[in-house]
Amino acid sequence: MLKKIFKFLVGRMFIIGLLLVLQLFFLGYTIIMLSEYFVYLYIILMLISLIVVVYIVNRTDNPAYKLAWIIPILTVPIFGGLFYLAFGGNRVKRQLQQISYKVGHICKQDQSVIEEIESQSKAVANQVKYINNYAYSPVY
Repeated sequence: MLKKIFKFLVGRMFIIGLLLVLQLFFLGYTIIMLSEYFVYLYIILMLISLIVVVYIVNRTDNPAYKLAWIIPILTVPIFGGLFYLAFGGNRVKRQLQQISYKVGHICKQDQSVIEEIESQSKAVANQVKYINNYAYSPVY
């Protein structure tokens, strides 16, 4: 009998149930504490969103890019500013530029191919140059 009780107490179901109850208590405690300080947290997050929107508006980026960030920030002001701080800016653009630079040195265009295409069609040669310069894809 004592062995069954011990086996139940160290069993997977009991431990998972105990951990779920602890999580529920922790969640309840967090909600109660957050409700006391929610006004301060809300004001801080709104100020962050406002500062981020002013920063985005004053940048010299593409207006479509700015609008694409301003709309979600103003739609969800509590998390919008934090979302921009985490994922916005030119981080992705800089990473793509670094990758493009590295790939550009690996994929070299043979100039004799471009000259041969240019002798046949100037329009196609311009497309080949464009593809080579911006997609870093040499034409063969």
